[in-house]
Amino acid sequence: MTYNTLTDINAALASLAQGSEESYKALLDCFIDEKAQKQLEPHIHYIIEKLTDAAQAGNIFSRSFLSCLYLYGYGVEQNSQKALDLARLSASRGEHHAEALLGIMYLYGCGVVQDPGRAHYWFTMADEKNNTIAPSYIGHIIENGLLKKSDPKQAFQYYKKSADLKNSFGIYNVGRCYEHGIGVKINIPEAIRLYQLAADQNSSLAQEALRKLKK
Repeated sequence: MTYNTLTDINAALASLAQGSEESYKALLDCFIDEKAQKQLEPHIHYIIEKLTDAAQAGNIFSRSFLSCLYLYGYGVEQNSQKALDLARLSASRGEHHAEALLGIMYLYGCGVVQDPGRAHYWFTMADEKNNTIAPSYIGHIIENGLLKKSDPKQAFQYYKKSADLKNSFGIYNVGRCYEHGIGVKINIPEAIRLYQLAADQNSSLAQEALRKLKK
C-alpha cells in the first residue's frame, strides 16, 4: 500500500493511533521498501512531526512506531537512545510492538548493555500478545543457545509460529531451517518457496538467500 496524499497519510496515522495492526505494518512497509519510500519522501517530515506530536501527547502506538523509526533510522537519523526511551514508555503500558523492540535492543545491545535474558523476557511479553516477530527472536535465542543448550526443534516451532502469523522474518527463518536442516529435515524446494514468500514481503534476508540458492 502507498500513501500519495495527505488525506491518505492522515487517515493512516489516525488508524495507527487507534492501534491498527494493518496501518502499523502498511506504513512501516512504506519506510522500508525503497520504491514506496520514494513516493512517501515528500511527506516524511510531516509524518515524523505528526507522530512526534502524538507521542508527546501520550499515544502509546505512535510512540512505538516512532521508536522503530529511530532504532533503524527509517526517515530519521538513527538514535538508539530515543528509540529506547520511546519503547520503554509504551512497553510500560503493555504495547506489544514496544516490548518486541526492547527485546531487540537488549538482544543486540542497542542503547543498553547486551542481555539475552532481558531480551527473552521482553520477547515473551510480546509473544503473549500475539506479536508476529517476537516468536522468531525467541527461536533465535533458543537455536543459538544464548540462555541454555541449543534446541533446534524447539527453535523451529517458534519460527513456525511467527511464520504462521505471516511475519516475513518468521517465514524467512522457517525457510532457513528447511535449507539447512535446523530442527527439521532438509527440503530445498520448500525453502525456496518460503524464501520467495518472504522476499515478496521485502525481506532482504530472503532475497539474498534466494539469490544464493539460484546460483
